[in-house]
Amino acid sequence: MDFKLPAEVEEFRGEFRAYLDGATTPALLEELASDSETTGPLVREFWRDMGRRGYLGLGWPKEYGGGGKSALFLWAFNFEMGYRGLPTPLLGLNTVGPALIRVGSEEQKREYLPRILTADIEFAIGYTEPEAGTDLASLKTTAVRDGDEWVINGRKVFTSNAHQADVLWMAVRTDTEAPKHRGISIILVPLDTPGIEVQPFHTTGGGRTNLTFYDNVRVPLSNLVGEENLGWRYITTQLDFERVAISPVPEIARVFDTLVDMYREDGLAPGEEWTRVHLAQMAADLNMLRWLDQKIAAVVARGEVPVAEASMIKVMSNELKLAMLGDALQMLGPAALVRFGQPDAVLDQAGRAFEATRRGGVVNLFGGGSNDVQRDLMGFHGLRLPR
Repeated sequence: MDFKLPAEVEEFRGEFRAYLDGATTPALLEELASDSETTGPLVREFWRDMGRRGYLGLGWPKEYGGGGKSALFLWAFNFEMGYRGLPTPLLGLNTVGPALIRVGSEEQKREYLPRILTADIEFAIGYTEPEAGTDLASLKTTAVRDGDEWVINGRKVFTSNAHQADVLWMAVRTDTEAPKHRGISIILVPLDTPGIEVQPFHTTGGGRTNLTFYDNVRVPLSNLVGEENLGWRYITTQLDFERVAISPVPEIARVFDTLVDMYREDGLAPGEEWTRVHLAQMAADLNMLRWLDQKIAAVVARGEVPVAEASMIKVMSNELKLAMLGDALQMLGPAALVRFGQPDAVLDQAGRAFEATRRGGVVNLFGGGSNDVQRDLMGFHGLRLPR
């Protein structure tokens, strides 16, 4: 098996790195460091500039404004952005957009896809509810037809980005009599629609998610995505793309490279055998994750949805990330627990504190689907085990 990327992908990586060297100005980095809750104006302009240059949507079909490139180009884009700790318009570009290309109406594609590629629209995902998290199909928020509109009532939790997004990709129950997996639909809900309330909900990782409430929210029937009551199929498609997109492999690579650079500069004491062994183990684990990450990109490039593979990369990368950061804490000592902005905080190559990276790493054990559920999906879809 040849693990090397095609020459044209490597050429693009070099070009894109050079672009990022010039685009990541001190002012942009300062804005990123100062506010973890909202997308600032410099970040938005950075995204728009990438859109104008054609970097957004490299792997999208040309008929929808994309670059028509292999998914390996999109993998390279995401890796370079993630390695530098730079944000992307993740939900639109890597999750909602690809799902709309597959199941959206022509009207929805014309309305949303060009704006995703110019970074002129942001999305949020409305799935989880107080009593429907791991068992998402138990959701109770309803959408009822009334003339030419849907009337939505209910509430959601962990509605990340809802405080600044334009549109919510929302799972609702449209048939209360059907079996729970078969009565769900996906509706696109503009977040400035009357009847929506957004309340902040801060996480251990330091970021903001939201509680959202829906009181007789009315949207056109045409906002239904795909077919009515087939939403579970669309949810699983979108989540597979999301699990791939939120892979922390680039961040793991950055943490590892930072540690290696530290020890290259300062050296290892003769008796630090534990550190040597664990650095070697990190290198082996990271190598494995890189190849799995690239394999998934190849699956997408073949036009397939990486169901079992998406769950694999989510479980393995997030759990190995926490294990690696735990080892880094042992290597670096108390300084690795010092928060960003305080004296003696240990920073990685992107200027992120090790403390914040470790604290935030817990969130993705659950975000995008808990790791316990992912193991079930790996067994069923990957190993063909019985339910």
